[in-house]
Amino acid sequence: MDIWNNKKRKVKCVGNYDHTWGVGGTGHLLTINELYTIEDVVVFDYYTIVYLEEFPNVSFNSVLFEEITN
Repeated sequence: MDIWNNKKRKVKCVGNYDHTWGVGGTGHLLTINELYTIEDVVVFDYYTIVYLEEFPNVSFNSVLFEEITN
């Protein structure tokens, strides 16, 4: 996914594993191929976390998502 795009938008889940760099234990909450709404993106040196409208205050690693192409 485009980690530099901080706009609220839909993204598709492409992974739901729990152990990702920087964020762990939340991937199991996701459903693969489900669409989720990005609320915020926080870029760090080695990983990026996203916050989703559907899960307030829960962080996910950006590698679990991809942009939707129309």
